[in-house]
Amino acid sequence: MLIDLRHLLRNLRRSPVSAAAAALTLSLTLGAGASIFAVVDAVLLTPPPFADPDALVGIGETPLDQPASRPRAVSYVTFEAWRERAQSRAALEAYDPTNLTLTELGPAERVSVTDVTPGFLRMLGVMPSRGRRFEPDDVGKPVAIVSHTFWRASLAADPRVIGREIVLGGRAHTVVGVLPEHFFFAPNPCDEWRPLLLPADPAARAGFPVGVVARLAGEVSSRDVAAALDEVSRGSSPPAHVVVTSLTRAIAGEAERPLGLLAGAAAVTILVAFANLAGLLFVRSIKRRRELAVRTALGARPFEIARQLALESTAIVLAGFVGGVLFAFWLTPEAGRLAVEQFGAVANREVAVSWRVIAGVAVVAATCAGVCGLLPGLVAARHH
Repeated sequence: MLIDLRHLLRNLRRSPVSAAAAALTLSLTLGAGASIFAVVDAVLLTPPPFADPDALVGIGETPLDQPASRPRAVSYVTFEAWRERAQSRAALEAYDPTNLTLTELGPAERVSVTDVTPGFLRMLGVMPSRGRRFEPDDVGKPVAIVSHTFWRASLAADPRVIGREIVLGGRAHTVVGVLPEHFFFAPNPCDEWRPLLLPADPAARAGFPVGVVARLAGEVSSRDVAAALDEVSRGSSPPAHVVVTSLTRAIAGEAERPLGLLAGAAAVTILVAFANLAGLLFVRSIKRRRELAVRTALGARPFEIARQLALESTAIVLAGFVGGVLFAFWLTPEAGRLAVEQFGAVANREVAVSWRVIAGVAVVAATCAGVCGLLPGLVAARHH
């Protein structure tokens, strides 16, 4: 083994530029690919921080004459009719995102607020890290639950935040809870949550739009719920068609397709880099025909020569892998920031190089080392 290592160091010193160029190319390619896969992992592969997220669905309507259109919010009257129709099939809760002006905490600023029915957070299975969730008797009261980000940035991580007042839209609200650090609800990430306050006039409620989220019960499928609720929507004016979508997929939103294409492009780039490396190693092997012939004439067995050459390719790939991981750790925060700007659905997600990303890159690098190691073996066998 020591002899192999000495041969390795000698051959790398003989052509350091080509070896360094190969390792640097792999580092840049693997690092960029790992950063892209880190974003894909956070947005598309990591389930939302809810209890049993596979049972959660978003429900909306599309016009009967435009079935392919994007699902829209429904009136609160329709939501109440859906609740009654769903019965034991699913638990339904509603939300209404908006923006309000926050004052008396420095300069006035616009913040995102989501008004929800009292059981909304309970249905998601989310428990505040401080304080409590909304209760049915909170409806109509000026109370709020704030996000962890807002608590740290705007309230200076006040440990006595429960009971503190913040002014939203010119009205004082009492903080009753702080959400966990990694909680998010996309595509409507927000700073504050309040109990949904409905208009007193029944006619106004008919035009009050809300989004709807449901938790499916037991073995009930989304198709079963859609068929049951469709009877209500088809009888409304104008008639509509019910669309039930996995909440995990709804959170990914418009990011799913472009991120998938970007991940595919990164995979192709990595394959091209590996093909170039294989070609480089093959050319290096051809240039060393005389050396291989001399070593064979001196009694070196083909297996020993192949092992030595495979060790060289493995060393280059290993250097590229380590450099790629380090480059990914440096690049991923910036990639995550750009993704948040482009796709609001990943707001409040931690975009980082996870163990899954590193494991994936390691598998790719090991495959590359194995494939590239075959070329020296073939050259060695040819000179035997």
